[in-house]
Formats: sequence, C-alpha cells, structure tokens
Amino acid sequence: MTLLLQREPLRDVIGRKLTEAIVYGELGAGERIPLVSTAERLGVSMTPLRESLVQLERDGLVAGDPGRGYSVAPLTAAELEEIYPLIGALEGLAVELAPPSPSELEALAGLNDRLRDVDNAEEAHELDRAWHARLTSACTNRSLLDFLDNVKRRASRYEIASRHLFYSNLSESVEHHRRILETIGAGDLEGATRSLRANWRITPELLIPTLGGYGTDE
Repeated sequence: MTLLLQREPLRDVIGRKLTEAIVYGELGAGERIPLVSTAERLGVSMTPLRESLVQLERDGLVAGDPGRGYSVAPLTAAELEEIYPLIGALEGLAVELAPPSPSELEALAGLNDRLRDVDNAEEAHELDRAWHARLTSACTNRSLLDFLDNVKRRASRYEIASRHLFYSNLSESVEHHRRILETIGAGDLEGATRSLRANWRITPELLIPTLGGYGTDE
C-alpha cells in the first residue's frame, strides 16, 4: 500500500516565515512588503504569497491598501488595549475547562522559580512564554486554543519590543504566576482567572505610555 504524505500548503509555509520576520522585527512596523522582491527572496510565485498576505491581514499582522499593496501593521495603544485582555480571558477559560494536574502545578512552580532567577531579558521572555503555554496545555478545546494562538502571535510583536521593560518588572510577573498556581491548587478557578487577567495587564501598562496611550481600565 502506498502512503500519501499530505504536504503543508505553500501559503502556510510563507505565512510562517513572514510571521516570524514580523514578530522578531526583521520587518518593522509600517514597513511595506514589496510583492515582487519578497516572492523572489522566498523563491515562490506571486499567487501563494498573495494568499499568505490575505491571511496575515485577517490575523492582524499586515495591513492591505488597494493602491499601495501590503505593509506590516503598526504597533498601537489601541491594539494593546484590545488583545491583552483577550489573552487573559482565554487563558482563564482554558484553565477552567482543564486545570493543570497537581504534578503539572509542581512543574509550573519550578518553571516560575527559574523565571525568578533569570539574568537576561531574552531568556525571561522565553521562560514566560513557556510558562503560559504549559499552563493551558491540558485544554483540548481546539477552537479556543487556535484563537488564543492567533491573538498571542499578535501580542508577540509587543512582547519582543518590550522585553527589557518586562524584565525590569519581572518580580511582579513572577508573583502573579505564584498567585495563579496557588488559587488553582486551592480549587479557586475564578480566582485564577482574575489573577491571569491581572498578569496580562503588565505589558499594556508598561507600553501604552510609549505608544501615546493613556492607560488601561481596571
């Protein structure tokens, strides 16, 4: 019997490469994405590139202009105020649907201890991402997780840009994590959700002043 291997659509491969370039700042906020030179650089034709850009526009990572093509979406205070509360709410729902087991809570506590002791902004960012990913790893609601992944991709641009600010407030994040684990361990999932919402307010509170915003609502 011949096994047919399903290949990943080329538009998805392109989208992943462009997403990485946007998140890590290789393509800066507001920068135009020239179709011809981008297709040549990636070694692809225009059709899958356009398909990928249409999807990235839906995902909020690029902006399309009928007269000018595509550019990287700007970083704005308005977007910060929209997406970070969503992450807190979605993570809270994932935890309510499938809270971490006692052994996972121990592993998360250990990961939080590593985060507390880290001595550079890059590693702190990666450990924080790993902590949040592990927190929701028991959830099997695919629609919720897909939506959460999409919003987190948009948030990653702000997190990469603000790693030094996050690191300067690391102790606050570590304390939020400790409180989240404590409330989950006590069976207080509503309390865990409140703590998650507070945890995801850190980045907007740090960055909004630098983006011309005026703070967030409590």
